[in-house]
Amino acid sequence: MVGFQAIAGDFAAIDKSTNEVIVPQTLSNSYGVFAVESFDAGAFANQLGLRVEDTTLEPQGLSSLNYVPVSASASSLWKINDSNSVNLAITRSQRAPQIQELLANGYHDATRSFEVGNLNLREETSYNLDLGYKFKADWIKAQLDLFHNWAGNYIYQQRNGEF
Repeated sequence: MVGFQAIAGDFAAIDKSTNEVIVPQTLSNSYGVFAVESFDAGAFANQLGLRVEDTTLEPQGLSSLNYVPVSASASSLWKINDSNSVNLAITRSQRAPQIQELLANGYHDATRSFEVGNLNLREETSYNLDLGYKFKADWIKAQLDLFHNWAGNYIYQQRNGEF
C-alpha cells in the first residue's frame, strides 16, 4: 500500500491582554508519502514500512525552516507451529520540532511557565527493538515481550532554574 498526505496550517500565540506575541504567526506545510508492504516467506510473515515527510515552517519576520523526517519499520513473525510463535520488530521514527518548541518566547498560562523556543532543534529520532514470544493452547495463552527504546535529539521542556 502506498499513500500520500498533505497538511497546511497557520499558527500564532498572542497574549490578548497585552497583545504580546508569544509565538509569531507561522504558516506550516507538511507533505508525506508512505508505503507498507506485507509478504510471506515460508513460515515467516513479514512487513516493511517507510514514511518520508517534508515540513516547511514560515514564521513571520524570520527565515523559513525545513525538516525532512524519515521513519521506517521492519517486522517478522515466525509461526513455529500452531501453539508457538516468535516476532521481531525494528523501527526508526522521526518527527520535526513543533512551532512552539522552536519559536515560543513568552508566558504559557496552561503550564504556568515562561517558554523560550530553540531554533537549533533538529528532528527527534527514536529507535525501537521488540522481540516477542507467544504461546497458545486451548486452556491458556501466554505472551512475553522484550523491548528496548532509545532516542536522539530528544525534544523536551528544560527548566533553567530562573523565575
